[in-house]
Amino acid sequence: MTYAFPLIALAGTAGGLLFHWLHVPGGPMFGAVLAVLAVKLLGQVMTATPVTFQLAAQIAIGIFVGNMLTREGLLEIRKMAGLMFGSTLLLVLAGCLGAWFVSRQAGMDAASSVLATSPGGLLDIELHHVLEMLEVVAAPVASRPWWAWPWTWATTPRR
Repeated sequence: MTYAFPLIALAGTAGGLLFHWLHVPGGPMFGAVLAVLAVKLLGQVMTATPVTFQLAAQIAIGIFVGNMLTREGLLEIRKMAGLMFGSTLLLVLAGCLGAWFVSRQAGMDAASSVLATSPGGLLDIELHHVLEMLEVVAAPVASRPWWAWPWTWATTPRR
């Protein structure tokens, strides 16, 4: 076993606890993400998350969500089912549109584009794909004055 994942887990825990202590909204998750990202970028540590860790995290989230549900909450959900379905459909359509845009601008394959634009999808693609996408999309824009950005987007060559 290498030291990489325990180091990342320790950094994430420390960052999450620090942001929680500082009362940052969404602090535990935001602090953990920033701390892990800092460790990975500064130390160039690349490691996969162990499957058992992912499984434990998903089970813990399931327990947390299940514990929040009540009989009254389920009745309220039933009343709002149409609105929930409609907003979900709208979110999926917006994600597809965003994926199409990212695919055209960054020259990414369809699967990576969908994952990059879906909520939580970044967990499923590797960091170097995200950094490559940002470099391809942002570099031509950042090298021009702000007033030329729309033209830059329209004329950036596709891969």
